[in-house]
Amino acid sequence: NSEWQLPEYSLEEMLLNNVIFCTSSFRRTDWEEAGGFDPAMIYGWEDYDFWLSLIEKGRQVKRIPETLFYYRIRSDSMLRSKEKKQKVATLVKIFHKHEALYKKHIDVLFDRLVDIKGVYLEAALYRLEANSEKCELLKTRRVDIESKVLIFDQLNYRNNEIIEVQLVNEQAIVNITSVEENTEQGSRKVSFVSNAELVEGNLYFFTTREPRLTIRSQEAARLDKVTGLTITLNYLIIGDSVPEHLVNKLNQKLAATRPMLAALNKYMSRKGAKRFFSVKKITEKLLLFCMSRAYRVILRSGLFDREFYLRKYPDVFLQDIDPLIHYCKAGWKENRKPNASFEPEQYKKTHRLSSEVNPLLYFLDKEF
Repeated sequence: NSEWQLPEYSLEEMLLNNVIFCTSSFRRTDWEEAGGFDPAMIYGWEDYDFWLSLIEKGRQVKRIPETLFYYRIRSDSMLRSKEKKQKVATLVKIFHKHEALYKKHIDVLFDRLVDIKGVYLEAALYRLEANSEKCELLKTRRVDIESKVLIFDQLNYRNNEIIEVQLVNEQAIVNITSVEENTEQGSRKVSFVSNAELVEGNLYFFTTREPRLTIRSQEAARLDKVTGLTITLNYLIIGDSVPEHLVNKLNQKLAATRPMLAALNKYMSRKGAKRFFSVKKITEKLLLFCMSRAYRVILRSGLFDREFYLRKYPDVFLQDIDPLIHYCKAGWKENRKPNASFEPEQYKKTHRLSSEVNPLLYFLDKEF
């Protein structure tokens, strides 16, 4: 009744679950060399066994990123009707037939076993390579909700390098008091940026399962050797309830601003559009229309919502600035939303845009 999103292929996932589908194509010579489907697989999964045979022979797997056929699932299908002991017996048989492959990647099985026994919470420290998305894992630390400090010691990097700390491998709300680097000359506090959805003082709301701090040393001109990193914090919430807490916090903030928004709406409806029809403003618009390509393209697109922009950013209204002029000059640099549905930060991240690129203009140039 809906689109079936198959997971991406990987050998690790393949050893745990058959992620190659029944409509896959293969060479006849490979079929013959592997001996085809094993008739001894009386409880099914003969295709799983066959794929593993091809993988053992070094064959590569290519996933076609299209939806190309209909598949019906019945409640009494062969695999759904099998008893647990029959499934176990089949998997044991597959393991023994491909024992060398499984032994070579035994860590995959134990990694899943650890997950089954309980969530393993872990922090990690990475060094980012300059002008590259690659990163080098330096240290890991196990953490729990009671952790008050995160210490990475026995390090050896220069403070002009970019360092990232993954606070935990789960969504989290964390109170971060300080981040300090330990050097041969002593300890010093360093600044950082985060990928938190919301920051209130020392309180960080992370809805990603990779909550990270990027360390920005305040003394980057010096090349002291960093021997350790100490983060003083409290893990207030860890797990899937974080988004709910974030929504509650945002609702509280919204409730506090409702009186101001109500007064602003009343004021706007009373003054109407007259506010933007002074001779000075019309002249400024004409100049921008002639001189600024971004202004012309965005104006003609109809994707800039003036009313939304003014209500979303009351400071623009109170400064008596034309909203589109403000957006073209400064708003896009501040990641302000041009309309209710366009998320500039997410769009820039998805398309890997630099801070010098107007995301709405890029979208218009790319799509139209």
